[in-house]
This record gives sequence, C-alpha cells and structure tokens, in this order.
Amino acid sequence: DRWMVRLDPMPAAAKGRDLTISASNGPASAIKDIVVGDVWVLTGTTSLSGELVMSRKGKEATPPPAMPLLREFRIKTKARRFRTPRERRMEIGGGKYLSHWRPATFTEPDTDTSVAAYYFASQVQEKNVPIGIITLGAHNPPLTWISYDGVQDAVGFGKERDELNLLYPNTDVCKAAVKSYIETVKQYNRAVVALREAGKEIPLELARQAPAFPEPYYNHYAAETETATHTYNFCISPLTPFAVRGVLWLPGKGNLGKDVSRYAAALKAYASSLPKTYGQDKVPFLFAQPTAELVEGVAMPEIKNAIGVEFSQWPRSLKEIAARLGAAAASGGR
Repeated sequence: DRWMVRLDPMPAAAKGRDLTISASNGPASAIKDIVVGDVWVLTGTTSLSGELVMSRKGKEATPPPAMPLLREFRIKTKARRFRTPRERRMEIGGGKYLSHWRPATFTEPDTDTSVAAYYFASQVQEKNVPIGIITLGAHNPPLTWISYDGVQDAVGFGKERDELNLLYPNTDVCKAAVKSYIETVKQYNRAVVALREAGKEIPLELARQAPAFPEPYYNHYAAETETATHTYNFCISPLTPFAVRGVLWLPGKGNLGKDVSRYAAALKAYASSLPKTYGQDKVPFLFAQPTAELVEGVAMPEIKNAIGVEFSQWPRSLKEIAARLGAAAASGGR
C-alpha cells in the first residue's frame, strides 16, 4: 500500500522527538530524534559528497567545531541512470540505497560531514534553528537534474524534450512516432509481399532493415549522461515532495556538458523548475559560476532572484565557494 501524510508547518525545534507511525495491518514503526529546521539542497559536482571534513589532510586534519544542529543526508551509492523517477524510503533507507541523516558531531566516521555542507551551513544557520543539508552529486549537466514537467517548460531544448516524450505514450510526439512507425511497417511489409508473390527470396539486406520503433539512445550503465531528467530520476525524485529553504548548484567540469554555450540556458531551466519540483511558490537558488576566462564560451545565466558567485579556477576544495555562497545567502545577496 502507498500512503502519504502532509504535516502543517511547524516552528523550529532543536530538541529531538520521536515519530511513531502506526497502521492497522502491521507493527508500528518509529523514527527517532527528529528536529525541525531549515533544509537546503546541494547539487552539482560529485565532490560535494566525496570531500569530507574528517578525511581532509594537512592543516585541517583535526575537525572544526562540531555543529550539533547540522545534519546532512548523503546518498551512499553512485547515481545510476533511470528513464523514470525512482522511489525509496528516505530516513531509514532500504537495501543498496541505504542513507540517513548524519549529525555533524565528528565523534565517529559515520558522523562525518561533507566540506561543502559544513561551511555553507556555518554561514546560514540561525541561532537554535536546526539545519539539514541534502547533498546530491553527479557528473551530469543541469538539464539532467530537471523533472519531466520542468523539461516541458525548458526554453531552447525542443530536441531533448521530443526525445524524452518518446518514452511517454500519451504525448503528441509519441503518438506521431507511432503513426509514422505503423506506416513504415506497412511499406516494409508491402515490399516483402511483393518479393514473395514474384517468387523471389527475401534478400538479407532487406531482412536487416526491419523497422524498429524510434527511441533516443540510452545506456543504463553509462557513468555520465546528458539525457534530460535522468539525474533527477535517481537523486531528486525520491526526496519529493519535500519543503526546502533553497537549492545550491556547485558545478565541476563534468557538470557543464559537451556544449558549454548551452550551459547558461540549461541552468536557468533548472532553477525555473524548482518551485514545481518542491511544491512551493518560490525556491531560492544559489549557484557558483566559472568565469569566461576559466571556461571558454560559458556565459553567466540570467536567473531572476538567484544569487551567483564566480570562481576563476577549479577549486581543489569546495570550502571557500561553499562559505561564500552561504555568506551571500545569509545577507540576501547583498
């Protein structure tokens, strides 16, 4: 059975409480130590979740001060590509998708926190208000992070939208493809019948030309992809609907895509899709942007009410950029 409970907005609560879920057809389940606060979503480079505070070497081999009101949610497995949105249990996980909220106490390895999450949170956290960071990284460009509905509204990506809609039977694109496919099959069959009626063998070349229904190229095992919605299907969809304080985008080289001239438009489309994704009127969007000197051909996205921070070299650590974005968020972009 599938069910959902929507809770009314609650005031911030730093003291943990337990949530008990009871059902008439099974035992009760309990989720312990729940706090109420602001939730931010960090997306972009795989380094977001790979660079951890405790694993850093050199000057910061010892951890910075613990942030007991900070909790981070990281997906522990590599994101694979799916044609349709995936679902899983969020707090307690399941099977190979096991993930949970981790406190930033640094008391043991399982309570480690990513560098980006820690230093962003250190700038935006308000007094006695818990802060949750959902950290999701993949190599893929912004168009892959957008929901199906968001892609329908994306300006300048008609080809990608048509390829995506081939997977959905009730779309106009799919219906037109089916109609064209049926006519192609009829023509092929007429050619085969004509040969047989003439007493001729069907040549191997013709047999190999049997029409297949058109589908966009798809590699389920590809480590990187530019196919619309595929990163969303794994990383974002399991965590929605979900109220968030805002979304960050911190790109690596793999997040720009093969054609960097389209990057700004794709990032704008991603930002525009967020309110519908999270079911909110507005979702604040912050992003880090490589300069044109660092990446030839890249343009600064024109995203209304977004906050952008430029960087002139690919960072070895996300600490500085995350802190700058946090400071910009805390000051409202001033």
